[in-house]
Amino acid sequence: MYVLLVDPDPSLSSYLKKGLTEEGFAVSSLSTTHEVDAFFAQREGPLPYVILLSSKLDDSKKALLLSRFKSRFDNVPVIVLNSSSDPHEKSEYLDRGADDCMSSPISLEELTARIRALRRRWKERSSEELFHMGNTHIDLIQQCAYVAGSRLSLSRKEYEVLRLFIEHPKRVYNKFQILDQVWDVHCEVESNVVEVTIKNLRKKMGEKKSNLKIESRRHFGYWIEDQEEGARAGSHPALAKT
Repeated sequence: MYVLLVDPDPSLSSYLKKGLTEEGFAVSSLSTTHEVDAFFAQREGPLPYVILLSSKLDDSKKALLLSRFKSRFDNVPVIVLNSSSDPHEKSEYLDRGADDCMSSPISLEELTARIRALRRRWKERSSEELFHMGNTHIDLIQQCAYVAGSRLSLSRKEYEVLRLFIEHPKRVYNKFQILDQVWDVHCEVESNVVEVTIKNLRKKMGEKKSNLKIESRRHFGYWIEDQEEGARAGSHPALAKT
């Protein structure tokens, strides 16, 4: 379980990293706005279990950094570590989307209890936010995929393509629809990015022995099928060869 700690105070960061690591968490830390910008510039990466955001780094921007994290990770709870006990500041962070807010001094025991409580609430809220197809399922909260209980190691875009297909089984998507759904079509992307992503996704699913297969047909597009179900029911009705 990976915790993202965003805090410019080296002594507090060291204290929290040591304590959280002893509690079984893997901790990654960012201490400057430049490091935060570099983090957001990364296209891929694991999804944090929880984000701990210090108001010391966010203070000059009045919770704009919080909004930035919530926009990027809408399925990840954020706890603001507030350097002030001012109720107005706390309410501002909560109104901006923080899931919890703690005032200094930070108690490690209380922090880990709050993390566990937050994740329990998120788990209850997301208990039905799973999509299953064949022996493969995706977890919408953790944003990951499993084949027969074994986790698929996917890039962010590979996950999003798989999610698109599993959420809409047998629906056919052409290249431009996939670009529109998964990529920001307003940014520059390689012309073959869809083909390369699907090729890599097919390979990874095959290595894990998923019984799902991403099918394609020239001039039509891509769709996903359960091979075992397809063997019983026949080919995709809209694309059946005559």
